[in-house]
Amino acid sequence: MAKVVGLKKQLEEKAAKKAHDRRYGFAKTDKQKEFLKNNPNVKTASEMEALIAKSKSADETQNRMSLPYATNVKFKKGGRVKKRRNTRRENRLEELGRVDAEKAYSRKGKRNLKDEKKRIVRELRSGGGKAGSRGAALRGFGKEIR
Repeated sequence: MAKVVGLKKQLEEKAAKKAHDRRYGFAKTDKQKEFLKNNPNVKTASEMEALIAKSKSADETQNRMSLPYATNVKFKKGGRVKKRRNTRRENRLEELGRVDAEKAYSRKGKRNLKDEKKRIVRELRSGGGKAGSRGAALRGFGKEIR
């Protein structure tokens, strides 16, 4: 009977050692082993590293917030952010989007949309402004008023 109890105890110790090796086998440092001991839900090395990184970033944020010079930083309260106006190019791109979305129902309408799209693309290529506008013509395209 004593032999059986000894064998049983030996098997339990062996199983416990195996479980310990399986649990702490991927932990390389004592700090990681301590972390695994404190966090029983962690099962893989990647989970452990992710949690450690998360806690580090939280600690760093806390440290940055508690720096002595951080108390002197004052931000303006209330108000609004100044609205930036669209650039000429942004307006052209917006216009191009609207023309693309528009549907023509007749042959002439399709032609007009196509021409308008060509005009906008030409303006975009030329740098966003008016491109190739001829002004008011008096006689054909030879005598424009500029």
